[in-house]
Order: sequence, then structure tokens, then C-alpha cells
Amino acid sequence: MPETVPGQVLTWQSQTPGSRVAGATALLLALAGLAVYAAAGPARRAPAEAAL
Repeated sequence: MPETVPGQVLTWQSQTPGSRVAGATALLLALAGLAVYAAAGPARRAPAEAAL
């Protein structure tokens, strides 16, 4: 019985390396993370840590 696409997306980390759905999911998550990082910037440091 073939897996459904939503099931493959939810379990993308445990899919086989050749899975197109897992690859597309990983790519979309990486691009979303990059976009959020570009918009928000790096994590803010507490004032005590900034002096180090």
C-alpha cells in the first residue's frame, strides 16, 4: 500500500533518501527558516552577554 503525500510530509525525516516529497519538504523548511532569519536577524543577546 503506497503512503499518502501528507503522510510522507509528516514523516519526511524518516523517508528514504530518494523521496521527492521528503526532499521538497526539507527544501521548503530550509527556505522558510532562511527567510525568517533574514527578516528577524540573529538572536538578541542579553546586555550582560553583549559585554563579553
